[in-house]
Amino acid sequence: MAGSAIRARFSEFGANYRWFLLFTMLAGSMATMLAATTINVALPAIIGAFGLGQDQAQWMSTAFLASSTIAMLANAWAMATFGARATYVFGMATFVAGSLLGAVSGTLELLILARALQGLSAGLLQPMSMFLIFQTFPDNQRGTAIGIFSVGVVLAPAFGPALGGVAVDLADWRVVFVSTLPLAILAL
Repeated sequence: MAGSAIRARFSEFGANYRWFLLFTMLAGSMATMLAATTINVALPAIIGAFGLGQDQAQWMSTAFLASSTIAMLANAWAMATFGARATYVFGMATFVAGSLLGAVSGTLELLILARALQGLSAGLLQPMSMFLIFQTFPDNQRGTAIGIFSVGVVLAPAFGPALGGVAVDLADWRVVFVSTLPLAILAL
């Protein structure tokens, strides 16, 4: 069932490749899911820093969700056209760029663009993870793989607000954008 690129990786890395792939996908998905929820705690600080209304600040969440949805729809095309690896690398690189842009943004428009870039990444990675799990794990290991992946994806949004709160309380709202970068760089 696996494509030729995945079969080549198996011959290069052996049977443990599937677990390496699973934890790579999990790290990337957790980074994007954390980014989706950490920003919510920082919204009051961002509103105060820029003198925004709640309606203006809400555009950051809207940009993330809208670009994520669009990217999910384009995921199959991107993987078929460029391959899973290139799509993943593009998604993670886009996430890192969006996170860095958010941290240095001086205007609401740049913050919205940063959130849209992060959302684009999240939309590319979420469906890709399940697709690759189904391609790389045999039937008797697939449930374990999905279970491990699901625990990480469920825990990330649960810890996101806490991570965002700590970042805002100890440092600045800008830290919220870069707090998930170590996980994203590990995934990349």
